[in-house]
Amino acid sequence: MTSTLLKGGAMRFVLFLSVWVLSLGIAPAMLLLQPAPAQGVVMVLHSPWTDGARLVETAGGRPIGVLQAPMATMADGGPDFIASVRRAGAWGVSDARLIAQICGVNL
Repeated sequence: MTSTLLKGGAMRFVLFLSVWVLSLGIAPAMLLLQPAPAQGVVMVLHSPWTDGARLVETAGGRPIGVLQAPMATMADGGPDFIASVRRAGAWGVSDARLIAQICGVNL
């Protein structure tokens, strides 16, 4: 009887932990996966060994903000910037307005 109670408690704990981990993963994914606007401030996602500022400048844009995250750089560019930065090696480009507010960057 005791082992049955322990198994039930362990299963509830695993279920609770799974829901908690999933919810922590979904919120950042929703922030990062916002579609990029045609023009304006975007967040360029790149590998941690890539210099984000150089990647953005190579694609014809300009980095925005004082700090750079290891795998993302906020940038602004012209109408062809998104396609250019993807060709230059960016993993992805998304809308940066919400993350900019969270990071304290005034756009």
